[in-house]
Amino acid sequence: MRPVLPTGRPRGLAAALVVLLLLLSQAGCSGGDGPLGAGPVPAGVWGSDGANLTVAAEGATLELSCASGIIQQALLMDADGGFQADGTYGRVGGAVPPGGVFPRYAAVFQGKVAGDVLTLTVHPSGADPDLGPYALRRGRRGQIFFCP
Repeated sequence: MRPVLPTGRPRGLAAALVVLLLLLSQAGCSGGDGPLGAGPVPAGVWGSDGANLTVAAEGATLELSCASGIIQQALLMDADGGFQADGTYGRVGGAVPPGGVFPRYAAVFQGKVAGDVLTLTVHPSGADPDLGPYALRRGRRGQIFFCP
């Protein structure tokens, strides 16, 4: 006969429950404000006033007041939550250029995810200065002001 606890349940089941609770409590400790670890940047909208980054499995789009960015590759984080991806950047607004298309330039998008905050800096090639850093919050869509 198996020994039982005062509750009438076998000790093996009680031990398994204790181990399960310990594992779950440790899993909960890895969240919060720390880095998410290696893997893809979580999909969805990350935003703040003046900037929105929409992340999908195959890349991301960035909306800024008076500018935009496109990343056509997955955003993959390292173990510390950092990432870097090549993409394009362009200003929008103001006088429409000949042909009606605003020029786009190569850019490097560099960021870090910690909890529900993604910090992003855009390094455009050419004469434009770096943009950011932007502190974008997961699940929040910020207000974008478009240029006239």
